[in-house]
Amino acid sequence: MNVKEIFISENENLIQKLIEEDIDFSDIELRKALATISAKVFNNKVGYIAFKDEDGTVYKVYIVPKIFNSSISHQELKKKFFQYMKKAFELVSKYGKKYYKELENYDTILLFHKRKGTFRNFEDILLFKYIRILENIYSYFQKHRAYRVKYEACNSQTLKYKLDLKRNIKELNKSKIHQIRKITLIYSKLAFITYQVLNTFQKTKLRILEEITQERLEHLVNKIKNLLRKKYKVVTSKNIKLRKLLSNNIKILFRKTEDKKLYSLLLSLLNEEIRTDNGNKNIILIPNIVTFFVSPEKIYELYVFDIILNRLRTKCVELQPLKKYQIIINNKDIKNKESNPDILIKTKKYLFLMDVKWKILKEIPSDEDILKLERDVKVWQEERKKTIPVLVFPKISSLVSKSKSKKIKLIFSNKDMFQFYVIQIDMSF
Repeated sequence: MNVKEIFISENENLIQKLIEEDIDFSDIELRKALATISAKVFNNKVGYIAFKDEDGTVYKVYIVPKIFNSSISHQELKKKFFQYMKKAFELVSKYGKKYYKELENYDTILLFHKRKGTFRNFEDILLFKYIRILENIYSYFQKHRAYRVKYEACNSQTLKYKLDLKRNIKELNKSKIHQIRKITLIYSKLAFITYQVLNTFQKTKLRILEEITQERLEHLVNKIKNLLRKKYKVVTSKNIKLRKLLSNNIKILFRKTEDKKLYSLLLSLLNEEIRTDNGNKNIILIPNIVTFFVSPEKIYELYVFDIILNRLRTKCVELQPLKKYQIIINNKDIKNKESNPDILIKTKKYLFLMDVKWKILKEIPSDEDILKLERDVKVWQEERKKTIPVLVFPKISSLVSKSKSKKIKLIFSNKDMFQFYVIQIDMSF
């Protein structure tokens, strides 16, 4: 297998960088998928992409944190990147998935990290990601019968099903005959959809991975397919179009909570789930590309929290505290709002409000960052305590770094002034 590695900073243009590497984009589906990832995923994402071109060359693209020095050798860059990923898994394992939702389904990866300490490469990460998904799919079908029975109330003017005596006694309209209808829900429909997804996974994503990884996953895939053929009599000659997986006609087949989990697992084999700012998920099916991403701003937030907690060794430090406040419009309309600083430190005399920013600060912070910090101060400030607002950055340059105190004052008038501190907490590896 011919393999080529490419390193890109998280804020670089993916497509432009790949064009510079003379990658053949004659495969239209591949080009569309990469364009989709570039547009919707690369908003401060760090991670890994692997795909195969028509000549059979596998491209492994590493999207490295913006704070890394791009002038160092690829070997050193790769080493630092895996140190970063090791730290990311360590922080998520330490503080729980409550603060990092993107890894909430990757229990196998986190468990492996706790036992072994690190991964050799992204193949290890992807291997345990897919093992966890496939094992859960197998477990689902292993414990379910080929069908289940559901009883549903219905009424008609003729007797077709078992009488519902209680409802008939209460019914005033005697032309209606209340009955209980027995419905058989065939799990083979879900088995058929699963079989098709596994076929697509084998033909696309599995072929991008290294041979030893392929062998381990191929064994699990075939194990599930054998179960589906024997237990559910799946018709293997029929095909389902991939785009139909996201249609309502398919979604409604996954009724119960455990069925919906199965649906999520099937999508995870073929897609990347992209969380939007409001917490919703944007589902993109990309079967011809293998991906794994983390959000560096969340990892950095946990990193800063970990450092502060270890230095202070106190329980007065809170991560992502929440406080509600109200906005009154025209003396009557009340809008409920929330203030959510990243880190809160309380002492007897001081209240430190910290917003952690995954940015390289070149001059002064943005108006948006300052206004949020000022709003948080007004919501959280307490009597008899001095409130100290702080913005935290991984790297500070230019005029801010030349200031000894790193204190910034905003003067609106002689009586109206807002001041805050800017500090740098490095992520060094």
